[in-house]
Amino acid sequence: MPYLSKQRSRRRVRINPASPDTSPDTPPTPPLVVPNGLYSTSFTLTTRPTGTEMMNAMTTGTVPGANNDQLTHAPDDITWIPTHRGVEAQWDGIPFDPTGKTNGELCDFLRPGQPYVIRGVREKFYELNPFADNANPTPSEIDLWNIEVIRHFRALLGVTTPVQPDGRLYLESRWADERKYTQTWDTKYPRTGVPGAHNGVCFQANGDPIDIAGGHCGESFFVDATDRATYISASPYQNDFSTYPELASYNTRFAQTSGLSGAPAYLPWSMKFPWIIANFICGEGLGGHAGPYVGPDAVRFSGARSGERIQQPTG
Repeated sequence: MPYLSKQRSRRRVRINPASPDTSPDTPPTPPLVVPNGLYSTSFTLTTRPTGTEMMNAMTTGTVPGANNDQLTHAPDDITWIPTHRGVEAQWDGIPFDPTGKTNGELCDFLRPGQPYVIRGVREKFYELNPFADNANPTPSEIDLWNIEVIRHFRALLGVTTPVQPDGRLYLESRWADERKYTQTWDTKYPRTGVPGAHNGVCFQANGDPIDIAGGHCGESFFVDATDRATYISASPYQNDFSTYPELASYNTRFAQTSGLSGAPAYLPWSMKFPWIIANFICGEGLGGHAGPYVGPDAVRFSGARSGERIQQPTG
């Protein structure tokens, strides 16, 4: 899937959600509206495809599916999932209280009948209709849908604190991606420690890749002011500091921690990110990698993509 992102919260792991509001009358959170909408990068100084190029490749590569069983990226057009699974996974709007629950009980609530069908996601998709063309969603539509997915998981568990995309984190995810998968930056920014560490470099002298950081080589790589300015002046940001105010005084690295997750490349966009978050929760509970998504702290989020990997740094 992709090499995604970065987020920020005050706590790193083992985040226990605040006591949920179990009232069915809790008003729904309005859909996220972001001017321009696009946060994933569409510029690079390296040989690596841009974030939007990779997203577009995955969009066309997953529909109509190998057996014409994914007509579009919308839930009802994924024909290999029986209709009754969507009915089983409907949500009544009452948050689930995770207090004292095992990972298995959490997982049964989130995935009541099928690991790819997450409770309430189908209804949320058709409530928002996030893609103007379900067969060809744009990168900006995908960016905003992923934000709504996080908000939906928080609603399922009664967490009401906000989630907001952040251009700094998308850029940092992009630079981490470039450091890990190319050697473009290695001359200007030689390694300061051992090869394969979090800051890179991520290639040995003979050109073979190396990663001694558990898949996180390059994750903490941060370019200088000149290179930052080049990317900020390019698409989609284009020095538009009214739309992206976080980039106006961007002098230090913003992300703090990260988590990596693989996901089936063939999954349609409506299903990709819900599957990843549910997988985190089912495997680790509400702490660890899932903590920034479902914990009580405000989160700054990014969703950059590369290959078959998704990175979700948090802070």
